Amino acid sequence: MILKYEDLINTGEEFLDWARIHGVDSKKLDNSGIKNAIELIKGLLKVLNDEEAISSYLSTYNKDSKLLFALTYLSEIKFILDNVIKRNIVDEKHLICRIKKIIKAPLLPSEENNSTMEERNHLFELLFLAELLKNNFQANIYECTENPDIEVIINQSRKYALECKRIFSKKSFIKNFKRARSQLKQVLEKHDYDYGIIVIDISRDFIVKEENNMVLETINVDITKRYVYQELKSFFDSFKPFLHKRYIWKIPALILYISFTNVVKHRYPSVYWGHFLYMHDLASFNQVSLFDQVIKTDFIKLTNIFYLQRK
Repeated sequence: MILKYEDLINTGEEFLDWARIHGVDSKKLDNSGIKNAIELIKGLLKVLNDEEAISSYLSTYNKDSKLLFALTYLSEIKFILDNVIKRNIVDEKHLICRIKKIIKAPLLPSEENNSTMEERNHLFELLFLAELLKNNFQANIYECTENPDIEVIINQSRKYALECKRIFSKKSFIKNFKRARSQLKQVLEKHDYDYGIIVIDISRDFIVKEENNMVLETINVDITKRYVYQELKSFFDSFKPFLHKRYIWKIPALILYISFTNVVKHRYPSVYWGHFLYMHDLASFNQVSLFDQVIKTDFIKLTNIFYLQRK
């Protein structure tokens, strides 16, 4: 989606106001990565009509692509605000427990470590929930410490458990996949879910891979989309043999996710943000595919999802 800088600033402030009204500590909000992102974009907005000032501002404040991450963060916050918080579908206590964690998240991925990764994990859960609610799925979350991360009910007949993970690097993918699969197996054994789906955010690996080439501007959003989807497919293909050997009937699908931002040059000052989903069948080609029979139809409403084609 194309967004103006002013919209992102207003959204960030609205999000902080909502959190403050619902009991989140004001001092923590004022020192949050979200507040930092707002101030960075406010500063950029002030110099937009002066090319020399823009260059100076970027050289000072866009080290480690900090401005790009600020734009991404506020775009994600806007997506959650519009599609989760404002819709009043989710129980506020389940939202607030996650918001209290999210505001502790650092702005830069390089500042994230084992003690702060939970914060962005909850952000990712809400982002994926927002995608489901935006497309009119019956989806919900419960206690912060409970599994599954997200529950989806299709046509009042099939009930899905979704387990969301984020990876720091490609090396940690298998570990996170196994952990999600193990958690889903326990959920499926104890509760009345029909199927489980693993959802893994690979944005961090993608960002690290691209950070030396990251630019703030693009002239063609479609080229960006095709590039990101190709990266998702390539990522899956590199693990395909491992995944197919570990197929479990009731956990038939994997969704890979990337959150990505470009500033749109010909619509300046605007930002293009999108998250990209690639849904894969975990069965090998010589197995009966529950994915083709059921899963694809149930999740076809996801507007920005590409599916692995069986051959």
